[in-house]
Amino acid sequence: MTERDRAPIGSLAQMPLPSFRATADGIIADVNDAFCRISESPREALVGRQAADFIASGCEDRMRAVIAQLTPQQPATLSDRQPLQVNGREKWLLWSNAGDFDAHGTLRFLWSSCWDVTAEHRYDAALETLLGLTSDRTLDTAQILTRILAIGRDYYEADVGTISRLTDDGIGTMHVHLQTIPTEVGKTIPVDESYAALALASDSIVTIPDTNVSEYAEMPFCKTNPTGRVVASKLMVDGACFGTLVFVSSKATSRPFTPEEIRFFELLVQWVTFTVTREKRIEAVSRNEETYRNIFDRSPIMMHTISRERRLTNVNDMWAATLGYDKKDVLGRDITDFLTPESAADAKATIPVAFNTAFTDMRRNFKHSNGTVVEAELAALDPKAGLENEAMVVAVDVSDRNRAQRSLTRGNDELHRANEGLKRFNAIAAHDLQEPLRKIGIYGDILKEALVGSSDTDVLESLAVVVRSSQRLSKLVKDLLAYSKQTERDYAQAIVEPCAILKAVLDDMALLIEETDAQVSVEPLPPLRGDRVPVERLFHNLISNALTYRRMGVPPRIEIFAETLDNGDVEITVRDNGIGVPPDSAEKIFEPFARLQPTAFSGTGIGLAMCKSIAEGHGWKIRAEARTDHPGSAFILTIPHGSISDEPSELQS
Repeated sequence: MTERDRAPIGSLAQMPLPSFRATADGIIADVNDAFCRISESPREALVGRQAADFIASGCEDRMRAVIAQLTPQQPATLSDRQPLQVNGREKWLLWSNAGDFDAHGTLRFLWSSCWDVTAEHRYDAALETLLGLTSDRTLDTAQILTRILAIGRDYYEADVGTISRLTDDGIGTMHVHLQTIPTEVGKTIPVDESYAALALASDSIVTIPDTNVSEYAEMPFCKTNPTGRVVASKLMVDGACFGTLVFVSSKATSRPFTPEEIRFFELLVQWVTFTVTREKRIEAVSRNEETYRNIFDRSPIMMHTISRERRLTNVNDMWAATLGYDKKDVLGRDITDFLTPESAADAKATIPVAFNTAFTDMRRNFKHSNGTVVEAELAALDPKAGLENEAMVVAVDVSDRNRAQRSLTRGNDELHRANEGLKRFNAIAAHDLQEPLRKIGIYGDILKEALVGSSDTDVLESLAVVVRSSQRLSKLVKDLLAYSKQTERDYAQAIVEPCAILKAVLDDMALLIEETDAQVSVEPLPPLRGDRVPVERLFHNLISNALTYRRMGVPPRIEIFAETLDNGDVEITVRDNGIGVPPDSAEKIFEPFARLQPTAFSGTGIGLAMCKSIAEGHGWKIRAEARTDHPGSAFILTIPHGSISDEPSELQS
């Protein structure tokens, strides 16, 4: 080798990049130390080899193409990435080539330098494989996650890759891709016994080149399953920790994880999170679909879906059962085939509306398979609810309701006619019965005057019985007429003052109260919404009842007071110390003509019946109870809070 040939070698040794110098025919003439290190070969083993073995992967034709590109005018070129097999491992190198030309433009030497782009190449290749999963629509979730683990395990040269699920009982492996380290799928272990603990304890990616010399060397999982390299991260799904993604290698290294390796792991975490989230969404949709299917099929009302061409696309079990068909016999048929002619004509005009807007309370008559008519009320689902080419219609069978309404209407008409007849009868009875009774009373008085001084006691006593009976019958007719009128009237809803009403009642009954030595106490009562005259009659009858059914020798004590219930209703109680009401007669006494002791006490049995009629006419309730603390009874009016006036009442006693 001449001095000229050796001159560039010194400059080759100074080049920082792995470099060599080759002859024009592609034979390596010299290399620098950096190239020896990257190829892991001594200088003697490299000099004399074909440059194509490095630059063009042993392809001499490609090497000649690289050299052919070099000209005095363009003396440098950049070749593609090429793999280099080094002790069974593959390194990817990017080459820069420059030509050394003589004065005649003939290539004398080829200078080549390279960059180690193995990390970038492996990243790009793994990323390309990962992206390829998006175009494979045949893979289910489990297969996608297994492929992701395989890609990550190959990229990190790991022995095992796992996707684990965090539960209340610990951490359990859902998916695994392993080579040498055994891992049991589905088994749940305590978190501190798993490498997942590393990820769960950190909010970022955990990378450990060598666990044996790390701060985690004394952790339980490191002692139970000693390993080398670890990369791990928690998986966040819908804002909560779902589990972990972990890759573990038994081989430790002193080299830290590269930015490309960390960036690729971030992509893997995102991909797994996306896949798990999508699966959860699919499961949720499936559950919703199953719920919808169950609701549709098992709904207690008729439901069907129709196309824009009026074809039935689905019917539920109740639809088929109500109309007496098998589903297979109706699907695909025109809905109008199952409607009466009149309803079919209406349906043809209104079905297009169901695809534009929701509707309710539409009446249609369906034809049962046995020929009878099923009356129904229809409602269409809002078209914005998700159906595009179908309309969902809900139909309620109202045949029984309509028949009942028609029957009720007929019954009301008959009852109205009966009431009108009763009114006429009451008027006639009031007149025709009162007149004879009046004459009996007149002639009784005449006979009584004529018999003044008579010693015939039997005649006088018989005459007294006749007069008393006619008076009692006259009162009974008047009470019956009053009760009849009371049950027929409508009640006003004015504001009435119970205290003022009771004062007027007690003034009217002052003589009777004095004769019976009675005491009546009235506590403050709230103003009510009602009809003053009937309310006055109600209180009059209750007080009169208390004075009538008193105990012999015991002065009547009557207490009237109010109590507000938890629900806002008010109870007004009229309590006495009389003979009381037997529990088995508490309801019977409110029936017309009901009298517990007809011979012992006077009365017609209409008073309490009228109280009940007045109370119920106002929307109130009345009941009778025997006192538990003292002889006597209590009559209790329950008045809904809506009948209580908000206006203040002047308290009276």
